[in-house]
Amino acid sequence: MNLPIQLHYRGSFDVSEPYMKGELWSDCTKEVRKWIAYKVGRPPQGDYFWKGWFFRGGDWNHPRDKATSIRIGTLVGAGSETAPQFWALSYRHADNHCSHRMWQTDIGITVLDDNRLRFNIQVGHYMRANYLGEMPTPPVPSAPGIIQRLLTKNRWSCKAGDQELMDKPETIQSGQVAAVVKSLKDKDRTCPVILVSKGHEETRPFINATELQRLTAGAASVYLLESEEVESEFEFWAAHRYRCNDGMIRVYLPDLDFSNEHDAQRHRYFYPQQIFEEGAESVVRQLVRMCCRFAPRRKGQSIFALEELHSVARAARLRQLRDKKTDGNQDEWIKLLEETNEELENNIQTLEAERDALQLQVLEREDSLSSGQYEVRSARKEADRLRKEATQAQTQLNALKTVTSLPESLLDVLQTIGALHADKVIVTEQAIKSAEGYKGFSEINKAWECLWATATELHNLHFVQTGSKNIEQDFRSKTGFELSLKEGRMTQNDSDLMKLRQVQHNGKTHNITPHVKWGNKEPKCLRVYYAACPDNKKIIIGHCGPHLDNRTTSKLK
Repeated sequence: MNLPIQLHYRGSFDVSEPYMKGELWSDCTKEVRKWIAYKVGRPPQGDYFWKGWFFRGGDWNHPRDKATSIRIGTLVGAGSETAPQFWALSYRHADNHCSHRMWQTDIGITVLDDNRLRFNIQVGHYMRANYLGEMPTPPVPSAPGIIQRLLTKNRWSCKAGDQELMDKPETIQSGQVAAVVKSLKDKDRTCPVILVSKGHEETRPFINATELQRLTAGAASVYLLESEEVESEFEFWAAHRYRCNDGMIRVYLPDLDFSNEHDAQRHRYFYPQQIFEEGAESVVRQLVRMCCRFAPRRKGQSIFALEELHSVARAARLRQLRDKKTDGNQDEWIKLLEETNEELENNIQTLEAERDALQLQVLEREDSLSSGQYEVRSARKEADRLRKEATQAQTQLNALKTVTSLPESLLDVLQTIGALHADKVIVTEQAIKSAEGYKGFSEINKAWECLWATATELHNLHFVQTGSKNIEQDFRSKTGFELSLKEGRMTQNDSDLMKLRQVQHNGKTHNITPHVKWGNKEPKCLRVYYAACPDNKKIIIGHCGPHLDNRTTSKLK
């Protein structure tokens, strides 16, 4: 016997053709077949897979993969042989990454009227019978590919109640807020709506809204609040307790009542600080889990699984018998059967509710475990950071103990900065010789400021704040010192001059063309030539002294 199926995704929405009328039922089931064909490896033309059983009902087993199978059932009901009222599919296959785990996808299509059908889908997973071993990591819920296929077809409209479902997040602009609030309060909305706001100093949200909408497709709709003005407008219409602003993310469940302050806690939210602490990926995972298992099972309106066809057929037969003229005993018998059937259905609903509640408890524990693992990782990172800072502080302390007097020369400054910032800079022998040989230089304060800026701000721009688009301009604005990352074209083309801009360290040749500069004429000028080494994330100082010869100065000599 297999272990119980764990719910992975559940979606329920109506599909219609508001623009161009066609064969809605046929087109929709063909779209399902295309998706299944892709999943099972595109069976060759002529294979039984492509026959009419897919629409009328039947079984198919993969010719090579024995774990993959498809079962389809139909019930004509109020429909026809070519478009039955009820159509159900059950698709099973093994996990691509864990062969002991099986996946089951159940799709139920119910025709509601001439131009509307309800598309129900459940995806679950379970372990094979007699599996012994450590349970694999639970997969993160995500929308099945068939959902994207349905949502991206321009000819179709997909709605959960009155809520339009989308394949991409929609941006709410000023003047559109009132309509959004109205849709949130709509009693016919049956899916969650997620609002995503931006921090006032940020250009984009703290999470990837596009990825969130992709993962929750068919189960939730994601909206972006465009600006602070829109956030304020939303708070005005929705009330303070239901706000979503300054980087918040909030899920608004159905049956929303903005006038009920006590109901606000039910609509879960994440503050920016919580997103930073738990990580954007963890928050997205929690949102997806919450929304992808939410879709309610609306009794009597549609089917979710193949097994439900039997109860639908039985209920229809009972109604048929009840409508016929029968003697009293038969009427009583039918009444008793109806009561028994209703009692069984209520028991099933109770058991399903209990099952869902237990699964939610499991998911909450998974989230708690995930949060705990995140906290452990964060604690380890913090411990590593503190350990590194302690080591750096000890190194600086040891360096300070050796400084018995203020630096009196450029060489003193270079060696002191190199000792104090040994975690960020490497002072080469070539740099020491250049500083020692720079006669007449006496601007010790400027040398200290220049080399300190090299070890701190320049290191930061190269290895910490790596998103700088103009490192020369950013360094100048932060320190006041000029920075040049290259020489003139004529100098670059002179191999002898470029050899001056090379330094050896640890058996490697480094290009020290980039240089920090102060002043123009010797001895009131200073040039610090360096290489930013990505291997150890350090600044290698290869020259500290006067300007190295370039094409212009070499001609004067």
